[in-house]
Formats: sequence, C-alpha cells, structure tokens
Amino acid sequence: MGGDCKSPGSAFEGSNPSPATSVTAPSLLRSSQTCLSICGELILKSVTSIFRTKTSLLLIIFALIVGGIGAQTIGLLNNSSGELLACINSTTKVVTNPGTSSCPEGSERIVLGAQGADGSSGSKITELSICGSGGTSLCKVGAKGPGGGLIFFVDYNDQSPDFNYLEAAPTDGVFASSAATGVWATTLKMCGALSNANCQTNSIYAQTGVALATIKGLHRGLFGGQAATDAIIAKHPGVAKNSYAAGVADDYSTATKSDYYLPTKDEIRLMQKTLNNAGFGVFAGNLYWSSSESNATIAWSQFFNGGYQSRNYKDFSGFVRPVRAF
Repeated sequence: MGGDCKSPGSAFEGSNPSPATSVTAPSLLRSSQTCLSICGELILKSVTSIFRTKTSLLLIIFALIVGGIGAQTIGLLNNSSGELLACINSTTKVVTNPGTSSCPEGSERIVLGAQGADGSSGSKITELSICGSGGTSLCKVGAKGPGGGLIFFVDYNDQSPDFNYLEAAPTDGVFASSAATGVWATTLKMCGALSNANCQTNSIYAQTGVALATIKGLHRGLFGGQAATDAIIAKHPGVAKNSYAAGVADDYSTATKSDYYLPTKDEIRLMQKTLNNAGFGVFAGNLYWSSSESNATIAWSQFFNGGYQSRNYKDFSGFVRPVRAF
C-alpha cells in the first residue's frame, strides 16, 4: 500500500463538528487500514481539540489496534494507574505513545479516563473455589453451585455484608398434589394492619409510611429474599408450606443444601437475565413468583419467556424457582 498519511477528516476541528465530518467507527477502521497501519502516528490539527473529543480518541485507539499498531496502542492504554496516556508534539501535533509516565521535551502530556475504586469501599471479595461438578472450581455466573444449581450473581465488589453469591435451585419447587404452580398467599386471616384479614387481599405488612417503604425496598433488592420469604411465612402459621409460593421455596432442598428462599423481584429478574437469557438452566417460559409484595392484593412476578416483570393478584398461579445466598 502507498499514499500519504493524512488526518482522517476534520472531526477534531472546532468544538462542534457537523454530522458530515463526525468520525465514526467504520470510517476510522477504513482510515486505519490505509493510513495508520503505515505511519503509526495520527496528525491532529489542534492540541486542545483532544480534550473536547475524548470519545473520538477512544475510537481512534480502537482503530489503531485494528490497523496493526497494537504495540503502540497497548502502551497507550496500559498506564500503571489505569489511565489513557498520550503525548502531543507542540509543533507537529503528532500523537505518540511515550512508553513512560512522562513525555519528551516539546510535547504536551494528555491523561484521560482514570479508573475509579472497586465498589463503594474499594474492596473486593475473596473468591471461592467450591463450585463446578467437583466442588473445586471458581464460583462464577453459570457455574454449578454447592447446592447443585447455577450461580447467577457474584458480588465481586463486596457490597453485601453477609453474602457474595446467589445460586438458583436446580429445579422448580413443587406445590401440593405435585402441582407445578400455585398461589402467592393463602386466604388465611393473618394479614392486614391488625393481622386478622385474608392474606390474598391484604398486605403481609402492618407497617405504614416510611417504615413500610423501607421494608418493601429491602424485600425487593438483591440478597433481600430470605427476609421477604420469612415475612410471608410468618403470616401463614400452621399452613402447609406446599400450599403457597414462599412456603414451597422455604421447604425446598437438594442432597447438599436446604437454605433456600423465594427470590425478590430484583433477584429473579437477574436470574432470568444471566441464566435463562444466556442459555443456562431449564426454566418454564411462564410466570415465576417473587417474594416482593407490590400492594395489598398484588405481588411481583417475572415472565421468563418475554423477560419482563409483571404484577399479579396473589391468588394467581405461578412457578417457583428457589434461590440460596452464600
């Protein structure tokens, strides 16, 4: 190949480039093959323009990789602080990779995109190797968990103080008479503000106002399913567990584990996304119950075929896929 190495269009000129001159990934790729792979340098017409077009710089870096200048680009990306580092010659406007933390004399040093800390505290979990068929593999999404089901969430940044993993049960729970589906709550009169009303048409919570909003928030998020399940079960004393969803999940066990619960709306949505959507596990294509109550007569559910969440009356029949946290 031959030809001159020229700036790919005028996308870096001025602060508001027009659509006709904007750099796109395809155009950069074409330019990289005919220009950047030969020269290994990119001519910019303005040093200050690089500050205004960080996204375009990232596209250029991508184009450099495709164009065959991997060594230069890797150095550009691998600053020890996780930053993007480049040097721009003040006279020629040539962008180069310094390979160090400083730039040659006569060049300006540009640093972009420093990485933030991991998680809210900047800490990470100690990952466990108790998964897989032999119980010695690293636990990750899609891996077989200690209970025989599949891992569908790993709290890598240790945001939960008590648990690091969520594992789906290997099979659905079973209701009375071997039924595959059942109700969210029974008609037992233990619900409502006075704990004396039908649980299918009254809330399992006696709290009101801020207290109610707080507990509902906890019973909808990740790692909140055990507490939500316990709250439902507390309203069904003396009732067979195989007659309502939370009871079925709580009563579920495998050869190795028995600490299961009915997942919250956020947990079961994550299960559908990371397992079912990704082709892991076997699930019914219909409605699965969550342990999250929406209002007095309605609870949250997850449709695994369409991937959307719904709110259904508590006397509706749904599937149950228990979950455990560890």
